[in-house]
Amino acid sequence: MRLLFFLISLIGIIYSFFVIAITRLDTGALAILFVSLLLLAIAIVFHPLKKQWRKNKKFRIFTVSTVSIALIIALLLEGLILTSIKDEHPANIDYVLILGAGIKDGTPSRVLKERLNKAALYLHKHPGVKAAVSGGLTVGESKTEAEVMGRYLKNKGVPSTSIVYENKATSTYENIKFSRNLMKKYLPAGKPQRVVIISSDFHLHRAKCLAEGLGLKAFGQGSSVPLSVTPQVHVREILALAKYYIFDKDYFK
Repeated sequence: MRLLFFLISLIGIIYSFFVIAITRLDTGALAILFVSLLLLAIAIVFHPLKKQWRKNKKFRIFTVSTVSIALIIALLLEGLILTSIKDEHPANIDYVLILGAGIKDGTPSRVLKERLNKAALYLHKHPGVKAAVSGGLTVGESKTEAEVMGRYLKNKGVPSTSIVYENKATSTYENIKFSRNLMKKYLPAGKPQRVVIISSDFHLHRAKCLAEGLGLKAFGQGSSVPLSVTPQVHVREILALAKYYIFDKDYFK
C-alpha cells in the first residue's frame, strides 16, 4: 500500500509540472499537485499513520467520512459536466458567443483554437449570424484575446462584419455579462437574447448556468480538448462548479 501511495503521488507530481509547462498554472494543476504531495507525505509517514489508524476509531471515521463526502461531491459535479457535453442546434438564435481560453505571443492556445474551429464551422453553416468574441488583455500580451480570436476567425473565412469584439472580460462570468450588454445594441429592446455559447465541452454546463442566470436563453456547442490536459481541466471545472453552486448564484439574487 505504501508503494502504491508513492507511485500515485509520483505520477501526479510529474503530471502537474507537465501541464503547467505546456499550459499555465491554474487551480486544476494546483489541486492535482496538492493531492499528490499529500499522498507523498502519507507514504513517507505511512507506518506511524497505520498505527494511528488501527488505534483511533475517531480518526478512522473522520478520514473515511471526509474522503467519501469529497469524492461523492466531485462525482456529482463531474456527472453534471459530462451530461452537458452535447451540441444543441436551436432555431432563430441572435448571436454566437465564443469564450476565450488563453493566448500566447499573439496566438490562440490549443484549447482556444479548438473553440474557434468549432465556431468557424458553425458560422459557415449559419451565414449572417453575428459572433461575439470575448476575452480581455492577458498579462504579457499586447493584443486582447478578442482581437486574436477575431483575426483567427477571419483567416478561417468568417466575414469581419459578422464579428463583434468584447475585449475587457477576464472570467467566464464577465465574458457572458459584458457580451450580453454589448449585443443589446444589435437586438430589439427588451427582447430576451437567444445565444449559442461555443466553449470547450467540459465548460458548457457552468457557462450555460451563468448565462441563464444573466437572463439569456443559452444553448451549447462544445469543442474537444487534448487528452493530455483532460484530467487537469476537469479537476479545475469541478472546483469552479463547486464555487458556482456555493457562492456565484448570489450574483443573481
